Amino acid sequence: MKGRVAVLPAYGGKFELREYPVPDPEPGAVLVKLMRAGVCGSDLHIWRGEMKEIYGSPPRDLTFGHEMCGRVERLGAGVSVDSAGQPLREGDRVTFLYFFPCGRCPVCLRDEMGSCPRKARANRVAGTAPYFNNAYGDYYYLRPGGFIFHIPDEVSDDVATPANCALAQVLYGLTRAGLRQGDTAVIQGAGGLGLNAVAVARDVGADRIIVLDRVASRLELARAFGADHALSLADLTTPERR
Repeated sequence: MKGRVAVLPAYGGKFELREYPVPDPEPGAVLVKLMRAGVCGSDLHIWRGEMKEIYGSPPRDLTFGHEMCGRVERLGAGVSVDSAGQPLREGDRVTFLYFFPCGRCPVCLRDEMGSCPRKARANRVAGTAPYFNNAYGDYYYLRPGGFIFHIPDEVSDDVATPANCALAQVLYGLTRAGLRQGDTAVIQGAGGLGLNAVAVARDVGADRIIVLDRVASRLELARAFGADHALSLADLTTPERR
């Protein structure tokens, strides 16, 4: 059986669809059939060639994308539950991490796995086994030890797809900041992360949420997401007013 992967041969160019053999999962691994993939702002930066210090110049047949969800296609030996201990079966809808912290270093043990100095990321060069390493493809190969969770039935694929990126980042950031019920939250920027921050702050029970941006349509969305005050920096032209 083969599957497709979207490959970027040159920055700013067209993607090519290439086929690779679909691997059987090794013990502890999970093969996921992808159903949705999102386009993160960082993906646009990669495509434009604005992250060459990480991805190289010129690129080497890049594969990327990290916002995704899918269904379990095959389970490797020894995998019977998800990372929350719930039974895991073929066909289950799942979301999962796209980086792999070691889980053992002092940083991980402080529950700061995103900062793990030993964390590994998926291979971004096309044609390297197990081939399906990123979101823009038919499958995703979750290596042994990767975190994976069921998607609740009431959560749609469209909602679940970006949850492991924007929503997770905001949840982590506001948790680290110690946001509590009754607090005031000031959110600078009403892009994807900012709007998620508004929704999370409202759900936490923030007493007052203030959003700053320059774009009127973004400020309107911020109000719809629950902001109490949406202020345009275009109207606050002096340091004193700001």
